Amino acid sequence: MAEANTAICSPPDQVGKEITPCPIRDHHRRFHQIVIEQHAKPINPEAADALEASDFVEGLSQYGDRVKELTDEIWETEYLEPERELHTEMQGTANQKIHHN
Repeated sequence: MAEANTAICSPPDQVGKEITPCPIRDHHRRFHQIVIEQHAKPINPEAADALEASDFVEGLSQYGDRVKELTDEIWETEYLEPERELHTEMQGTANQKIHHN
């Protein structure tokens, strides 16, 4: 549970891109690697076929790569930059309070 709280309490630039959170769809290459390393068992024959189908694995991996490519700038400009600006403003306010006291 502490791991989940870390994501909630951490700045966005330390959490990772939260607009692509799905390990299966958005990060399939890494997901597939973990499944293989951990000897995960498929839940049905279709899942077993997908696990062994290199074209499926590569296709979904390429999809995730493309989504990342399309959303990196959005994550940077719409999420991280405003957070950085807010952090800078808060730091400035805190410094002003310290100097006025």
